[in-house]
Amino acid sequence: MKVALITGSSRGIGAASARELAEAGYAVCINYIEREDKAEELAAALREEGHAVLTHRADVADAAAVREMVRRIERELGYVTLLVNNAGIAEQHLFQDITPEWWQRIFAVNLGGCFNCIQAVLPHRPSTRSSA
Repeated sequence: MKVALITGSSRGIGAASARELAEAGYAVCINYIEREDKAEELAAALREEGHAVLTHRADVADAAAVREMVRRIERELGYVTLLVNNAGIAEQHLFQDITPEWWQRIFAVNLGGCFNCIQAVLPHRPSTRSSA
């Protein structure tokens, strides 16, 4: 089975990606951090259309949470064959008004989240397993 993990997919581009991939025959995991209502609404609509769907709340900046999400996907849907690193945060501020904490959070989610998801998914892909 083709399985897609789309981070930040409770709404917007991520939700549209989840819908497109489900319609293309993928089982999809809808990842979210804040909008459980939107994630469950999308999942219900996709299930009603006969698609395999899982929702999972995980902050992609948290490597342990991402690993747990991937383990759950593998248990319930199978190995992730397509990863869409869509999760991201942004707010409009003057540069001088950005706090060091917000700066770190931006990088933790937007860049670190990609790293965490790739690190969690990649070792399980058949083409990347070591033969040693």
